[in-house]
Amino acid sequence: LLVLQDNDLRKLLDLKVFVDADADERIVRRLRRNMRKRGLSFDEIADYYLDSVRFRHQEFVQLSKWYADIIMNGSQWSNTAIELLANWIKFRLKDRRR
Repeated sequence: LLVLQDNDLRKLLDLKVFVDADADERIVRRLRRNMRKRGLSFDEIADYYLDSVRFRHQEFVQLSKWYADIIMNGSQWSNTAIELLANWIKFRLKDRRR
């Protein structure tokens, strides 16, 4: 999640991709996941989000966006964008085998 925050790690990456999602979508995904998989109540999730997650996202995750070579819209997945990214990866892998 915070890979792009680390300068030494960024230097090792050929391509840096940031998947951006709307704040409303992030909270809905978090609610669904934590209620289903972790058995947490709405209030528990909301309290933790408001006390911690929201600020950490602004402080760390959102700032790492600026280190990305590509920013993809995580709210509206585009098959074209995914195909372009997959093709770039395939090309780089073939190129390395030579």
